[in-house]
Amino acid sequence: MSKNTSTVWPLTALVEHHASVDARESVEQVDSFFRKNEFEFAAVIEGRQVLGICSRSQVRGLLGGRYGFSLYHRQSIGDNLMSRCVQVGVLESIRDVLERTLSRSVSEFYDDVVLIGEDLEFLGMISTRNLVSAQSALMQEQFEIVASQQEDLSRSLKQQRELERHVVEKEKAALLHTLAGGIAHELNNKLMPMIGYAELLHLEMSKLKKAKLGAYCQTMRDSGFEASRIIRQLLQLSRPSQTEQAQCDLRTLVRQSLTLVALRIKETNTALQLDLPDEPVPVMADGSQLKQVLLNLVINAIDAMEDAPERRLRVCVNTEASTATITIADCGAGIAPGDLTQIFDPFFTTKAPNRGTGLGLSVSLAIVKQHNGEIEVDSHRGSGTTFKITLPMELDKSVDVPAASGAFNAPACADSGRSVLVVEDDHLVAEFIGDVLEGQCGCRVTRAADGLQATELINTREFAMIISDVRMPRMNGVDFLAWIRSNRPDLQSRLVFITGDASGSELNAAIQESGVPTLKKPLAIETLVKEFWRYSSSFPIAGAKPFMDLGVDTYAEKL
Repeated sequence: MSKNTSTVWPLTALVEHHASVDARESVEQVDSFFRKNEFEFAAVIEGRQVLGICSRSQVRGLLGGRYGFSLYHRQSIGDNLMSRCVQVGVLESIRDVLERTLSRSVSEFYDDVVLIGEDLEFLGMISTRNLVSAQSALMQEQFEIVASQQEDLSRSLKQQRELERHVVEKEKAALLHTLAGGIAHELNNKLMPMIGYAELLHLEMSKLKKAKLGAYCQTMRDSGFEASRIIRQLLQLSRPSQTEQAQCDLRTLVRQSLTLVALRIKETNTALQLDLPDEPVPVMADGSQLKQVLLNLVINAIDAMEDAPERRLRVCVNTEASTATITIADCGAGIAPGDLTQIFDPFFTTKAPNRGTGLGLSVSLAIVKQHNGEIEVDSHRGSGTTFKITLPMELDKSVDVPAASGAFNAPACADSGRSVLVVEDDHLVAEFIGDVLEGQCGCRVTRAADGLQATELINTREFAMIISDVRMPRMNGVDFLAWIRSNRPDLQSRLVFITGDASGSELNAAIQESGVPTLKKPLAIETLVKEFWRYSSSFPIAGAKPFMDLGVDTYAEKL
């Protein structure tokens, strides 16, 4: 858009409505306001000053649920504002306003914008729909100016189409992220007792020397953990990526990536040749981002062999000196010489419009560059394409590699005689944790269905350790931790969280910032017992036997 047209467009013309509520009104009153009006957002004002905004869905969310109404209906809306509020001044240029508001992402993209005057008075609410319409109108003006310049006109049309696609993709991504977190929480809650009781059953079968039945239990346990690993991988792909590099084994990342496309490889009748070194290949990487790169390249390779008489996919990892390489080769039609120089350009694609966005390779290149690596491509028409990723390798090869699946054995533990509080709303998970701690560690276990019930128990007795879920009704893990900090700060060092959702929700983000040790569901018996001794060894309690008298040092050596 030209500078002249963007400076004369009045922002007041974009106002959708002038709905506002007083900050002193209760949440219930604001809910009634939304029920009587069709607006999705309203400004919250105090006098003439805008404090923030509230929305129909936010207010209903506060009043929804089993206890939402009793907790929030009398609270003032001024104390329950939405966390984000974008305000623009009436004198700002529309060019700057559009750049600032339409660059928002995920759910924030759909929030309305507050327009304020020179004296900070409230002038109205600008909807995202009007902002998008304004940009479309301004772009149309620009098209008329540059109508004689076909190249500029084509570029502007692509920008408009990308904006429309951006709106749809952001909405889908936000929905997928919300659903994935909730589904992962529920599935991991169901997997944990299934895996745990399979382990306990295996232990009992080993005592009875029922080897065949024990093998059945082993298969159930391994399948459960494999399902849990797939859930975690799907969660990593559904959320916006954050660069958090850690030392990991490149072989593991390759295996996990191929697991996600195993069904597609099978359905396309593709012969997979996988060559991995026997020794770990340590690299500093963000595992979820590198898996995104590998998935892009593997899926592209499968698509490239669509018309090939025989489909062969080769994936191999090699090391040389201080570098590691991943090679992905197909036997497809190859890439035309004229396209080779453009394949990493954003939005360039040789696929049909409904099969690719042209962003996969450009994003992959950016991710590899962030990891101080390189991508090379070698392709010839009729003989296939080979992509080669080169990454710097860590000199320290002591990568934590998951142990191969094998028989599991819970170590014999001394009777700790310690009292443990398990706070978990899923009764099967709570029963399993209690059974393990009572049977394997000799603990006295008390169970609470949520944080509120846990606070009542803490007020009546002493606990050497508290194991708490994060997502719970009435009082969740974050609120439970806040209560402990305010009322029993001495118990904070005895608290351990468990969670079935490793997503980046605000709830889990708060848990990570708290510094409280957090374990991921599902937990194996060995892991649960080991973590109990690790964390509880620093939780002294009057009247308890010293751990050195219970053989803990011997147990620690076994671990």
